[in-house]
Amino acid sequence: MVTLSISKIHDLKKIVGKNITVIMLSLLNRHTTNDWSKNKWKYQQKRLHLKNLNRFGRVLPPKEIARRKAARAEFGDRCRAVFEKLRPQLREQYYNWFIAVDPDCDEYLIDPSLEGLVGKIRARYQEGLVKLTTYRLNETAK
Repeated sequence: MVTLSISKIHDLKKIVGKNITVIMLSLLNRHTTNDWSKNKWKYQQKRLHLKNLNRFGRVLPPKEIARRKAARAEFGDRCRAVFEKLRPQLREQYYNWFIAVDPDCDEYLIDPSLEGLVGKIRARYQEGLVKLTTYRLNETAK
């Protein structure tokens, strides 16, 4: 193993460029950790940590994550119930159009393109916070 002093690394960096630092760090990491599973475990833990962050950068507790998933599922079920009532009436006339359903007041918006539907939603709900579910009027409703 070759040992370089700080001054030699800076000299090499001037000659070779930034890549020498990356190479040296990867060599140091390779010699210090022989077990890849430790690094892999840390990487997976970091990914899980980032996945559970809320929009303010805090980690959500598991109870809060479960509560939010349940609330989303309940909202989706309410939207699906309204959509299934409307679907037989609208499918023949508006086949393959997009529909946005508001389960609280049983209202819906419909447009042949997704961009047009988004424009209608923005025009209708100008206050900003709106919760709708979008479906497509066909056999699969996806």
